[in-house]
Amino acid sequence: MSALTLEEIQAARLRVSALWNEVSRQRQKLTERIGPRGLMIGIFVSTAAEVTPLHVNSPKEFIRLWRALPESVREDRHDKLRDLRSACARWDAEARRSGLLDLEREASLETEHFKRLMKNWSDADLLDTPS
Repeated sequence: MSALTLEEIQAARLRVSALWNEVSRQRQKLTERIGPRGLMIGIFVSTAAEVTPLHVNSPKEFIRLWRALPESVREDRHDKLRDLRSACARWDAEARRSGLLDLEREASLETEHFKRLMKNWSDADLLDTPS
């Protein structure tokens, strides 16, 4: 196995960074066009009378939030959950159609590749260290 150079490590890091920047840009573009992934399920009014919209991105997040609510304010979760799943499915279909999901997958694979390079570089460094 040939020794990794600092330039190869830096190039891999730059590639990962560029891919995630593109993922972020495309995600923002899609959000501006069709709205954020998920669904606004209500509002929260704090004791200081500040109003905050409750927006959840996934069914898992909704169920976690729903379980944390006091019994007195829980509504029927099944209708909201069905609506949320439908909204997420529409967003995901559009993300798939636009290539965002493929780009996210590529960025994840490159991130894993970079981590392996760093581990190999670190392991090689340990082997070269005199005892």
